[in-house]
Amino acid sequence: MSMSMSISPKTCYVASEQKLAGAQTFRHAQLMMKRRDRRRQETIDDIKDTARHLLAGGGPSGISMRAIARHLAMTASAVHYYFPSRQALLDALIVDGFTSLAGPCGLPAKG
Repeated sequence: MSMSMSISPKTCYVASEQKLAGAQTFRHAQLMMKRRDRRRQETIDDIKDTARHLLAGGGPSGISMRAIARHLAMTASAVHYYFPSRQALLDALIVDGFTSLAGPCGLPAKG
């Protein structure tokens, strides 16, 4: 009867440690993704806020990807990482504007 129990408690303990380490690594990866996604969204919001400020000051022609980068202490290529073109940034601002208008009008916002 004792022959059928060939798994020692030490082996089970090691397997549990491996599972725990794997679960902790997975949990850490989930937290990192959430943090990375949150930071990405914050950067996008900062870029849009700066663009709105430039838009208010000089109209659509006042928006410059380099000026946004300078204001946010980023490189121009970093701004282009989030918005591949000036037109993509303007389109995002237009969508945000219409979405903010849809709420008070009682219309469903479509993304």
